[in-house]
Amino acid sequence: MRKQPPLTKNRLKYVYNSLEHNHFQSSYGMTMPGRNGSATDQYRYGYQGSEKDDEVKGNGNSYTTHFRQHDPRVGRWLSIDPKSRKFPWSSPYVSMSNNPIYYNDPLGDEFIGTDKKSARRVKRNMKNETFSREQFKDFRKLIKVKGDRFKKIAQNDFDDATRNLSTDEKALALGYFKMINAPEKHFINAVKRRESVDLDHSELTVTNLKQAFVNAGISSGQDADDKLGGGGNIASSGQSLTVVVVDSKALVNDFEHPNIIDPSTGDVKKISRSSSFGELIAHEAIGHGLGALSGSSTSGHEDAIQMTNLFLRTTSSPNGAFRTGESHGTGVRLNESQRSSIPAHVTP
Repeated sequence: MRKQPPLTKNRLKYVYNSLEHNHFQSSYGMTMPGRNGSATDQYRYGYQGSEKDDEVKGNGNSYTTHFRQHDPRVGRWLSIDPKSRKFPWSSPYVSMSNNPIYYNDPLGDEFIGTDKKSARRVKRNMKNETFSREQFKDFRKLIKVKGDRFKKIAQNDFDDATRNLSTDEKALALGYFKMINAPEKHFINAVKRRESVDLDHSELTVTNLKQAFVNAGISSGQDADDKLGGGGNIASSGQSLTVVVVDSKALVNDFEHPNIIDPSTGDVKKISRSSSFGELIAHEAIGHGLGALSGSSTSGHEDAIQMTNLFLRTTSSPNGAFRTGESHGTGVRLNESQRSSIPAHVTP
């Protein structure tokens, strides 16, 4: 793990650490002789929605889950569960505690609100802002919260719901899908300016994440708005922590619109505006947090600016505006190709 860089007052720094794990993975079960369930052999998925990998060991003898390979003939994973220290009584290769009838292996439930209120606020935003347009209606149905966390979304359900979306639309949905089904834990505190931030959660075990916000003087939504420009994220050791301000008033000064020209210079005019709630989630949680824990070397700057611009292109709010990156992170202005690209970790 890289050493965490010092925090500055203006922007939290980001730690890159990819941790491939998930004690709760999907798929168990062998294909019964003569009962394959497909007349054409074109259906890619098997028990619990896991993708079949018949080329490896023959029909029904290997499954590829979101994170690991599984051999249903012996009921074992083919790699050690990196989260096995939490289950010392069980072999790190065991599948579903050797009891596939009683237990199943869902893909995640790892996008977590620091409290139930935060989870509900993010869910409402996803349904009412980020994915409010008609073409997302099938994806909206998959967005569900239980308590403080989002419920997993099966891969085949996601594929069906996003089949007819554009590349940009599918990429935005994919970012949230990966957050929800992540092997890592992504915590988010959605706070209003007048409220205190809530960074306490029993599963937030990487203590330097919370301490980073404390050290930066972030104790309220107003602090996060004034000092972090609407939100911040820090990630380390398989966990990320995001604070976003629901009613942000912080002005961001590196927006441009290709059709608005400054008459005094003839150049594209800079626009100062505050970021919407959904925009901040895409920027902080998916651009910075998911990017860092996916191992992206550009999650500290490019990924987050690209996620903001992806959000703006997809939601058309405001239509045509984009961020250049000049007042963010490294301060490097992204060219047209860079700022309009989709981050690699959410590319469909």
